[in-house]
Amino acid sequence: MPERVAVVGADPVQYEALARELEGVGLACELQEASRSLPDRLVVSLPAVVLIMQNPPNSQAFDALRAIRGDRTVHELPVLLVGRDESAALDTIVAFELGTDDYVRASAGHREIALRTRAVLRRGTATSSREGLSFRQGPFEVDATRHVATVEGRLLDLTAIEFRLLFELVRSRGRVMTRGDLLTRVWSVEPASATRTLDTHVKRLREKLGDARHMLETVRGVGYRLRAAP
Repeated sequence: MPERVAVVGADPVQYEALARELEGVGLACELQEASRSLPDRLVVSLPAVVLIMQNPPNSQAFDALRAIRGDRTVHELPVLLVGRDESAALDTIVAFELGTDDYVRASAGHREIALRTRAVLRRGTATSSREGLSFRQGPFEVDATRHVATVEGRLLDLTAIEFRLLFELVRSRGRVMTRGDLLTRVWSVEPASATRTLDTHVKRLREKLGDARHMLETVRGVGYRLRAAP
């Protein structure tokens, strides 16, 4: 049975064209409305990946992405956001800060969008397989198989991006992770496209670490390190 894609916010013409290309790369699809009830509907349909269309003039793409990442049940779903052709660079930054796994403009064409959707899904599957490991660093422990992270035995409520960020820092075993390495491994983007999104997510992660927040150190001009416990 082919894995399913939830196409969110597409108009009927877009959806028909996307459906043909998605089916061409071995994916089934369903059309979902970008509304507040989206997370609840995704729980019912359980797609393997979500494709969000940013359609003007009243796009709810960012609201849909925010709703997915803010929901405890579906926040780990891989997401590809398709931006407007005329969108500014700021849209890309906002999309990644909200937690999209990839971003592409509509002008790329339906075929590329379908291939990028497949790549996002494959990357998520490969990551789950490759990272089916547990790492401990001081009071931190991350179990990628169960997607569970704890600090001093306390379960952390992390988004998918925050979990991947902590995972990379924990398995570095006290070594400095450069900004470029983190952007490549966590966001799958080239270091040249670095934005403030990394700093934003580090700040949010620190807030969730509680008394252990001081162990996530900034190494100026280089990157970040999770300091080993004394």
